[in-house]
Amino acid sequence: MKFLHPLDVWTYDEIPMTTVPRTLFDMAPKLSPAQLTRACHEAWVRHDVTPRHVEACIARNPTKRGRAKLLAALGADATLSELEDGFLELLRANGLPAPRTNIDLRGDKVDCHWPQLGITVELLSYRYHASRYAFEEDVARRRRSNYIAFTWGDVFERGPRTVAELSRAIYAAS
Repeated sequence: MKFLHPLDVWTYDEIPMTTVPRTLFDMAPKLSPAQLTRACHEAWVRHDVTPRHVEACIARNPTKRGRAKLLAALGADATLSELEDGFLELLRANGLPAPRTNIDLRGDKVDCHWPQLGITVELLSYRYHASRYAFEEDVARRRRSNYIAFTWGDVFERGPRTVAELSRAIYAAS
């Protein structure tokens, strides 16, 4: 690893390894665009690796393969759960506009956002929001915003009611 830039290496228990941004860069040529987008999102959620960190790694390694693919993945939308996929399908089936998904909105990672309308939807599942940390983050985010929140039941069991509520919000914002 002596040929790697020093900022692309860290040590854990005296074992040198690549940083998360460098690992993403190394994986970029081998992953599909969707897989790379998901990996970038997971790096953000699990390791606080922001696009700025990855862009700095790319700048340090200007001739490395995968540069364009990784830059595209940083700005791409991704779905991360069956709930998110189901929500997008509910929108498509009812002729509602598609949102941006899993993007940074003024420092908050949000599930669905319609920039042109100023509407944000958070999709709350027990699986991802059952820890105290996730619960506290959700409450804090709601205090800072006017997000609409839907659950698994709203999407898969009460779809028509969810579509009606979201349609009213879209109409009011238009």
